[in-house]
Amino acid sequence: MQRQGRAGFTLIELMISLTLLAIVMGGLTTAMVSMQRGYTRQRETARSEDALRNAELTISSILRYAGANPTNIVGPRIDPYAPPFDSLRVVANFNPVDADVADLLEDVVVYAANDTMFVRWQSGAAPAPVAWPVRSLTFQFDSSGTILATNVDVARAATRVRVTLEAPKHARTNQLARRNSWVYMRNRR
Repeated sequence: MQRQGRAGFTLIELMISLTLLAIVMGGLTTAMVSMQRGYTRQRETARSEDALRNAELTISSILRYAGANPTNIVGPRIDPYAPPFDSLRVVANFNPVDADVADLLEDVVVYAANDTMFVRWQSGAAPAPVAWPVRSLTFQFDSSGTILATNVDVARAATRVRVTLEAPKHARTNQLARRNSWVYMRNRR
């Protein structure tokens, strides 16, 4: 009489297949975690670059109308807060031209604090967060190639401003993304 073969796997075959499955799943998990970390790092870097670009556009538009004073009233000026010039007040008369600087966009303050750039759009208004993350913000004022070092010189003679912005590239490093740009102030003589 012949014995019939049993259907199924032996215990050794089952253990070998489970071991191979564990190795493949471990490799896939490692690859997926690595891709997720890379995606997160790229997203944070893109967020930093977007914040710097947004901050740069905001500051350049504020500086372009700096000193607008068609009615020659006393008050319109560029007033950087004491060196190292990391915050700025811009007072202008243009919105509408009405001999005062109390309207929206006529008395603007820009500064960075707690990785956020804030802008106060009107005298007496609360500052609004505009860009995040922005670690630092500095202004370097220039007139005909001469760097201006005092508030009096800046208020009197500045014709262009070098704006330097820094933001953390991503959470796992201390590296900073940096953006430098020159803004020419068209209302300055």
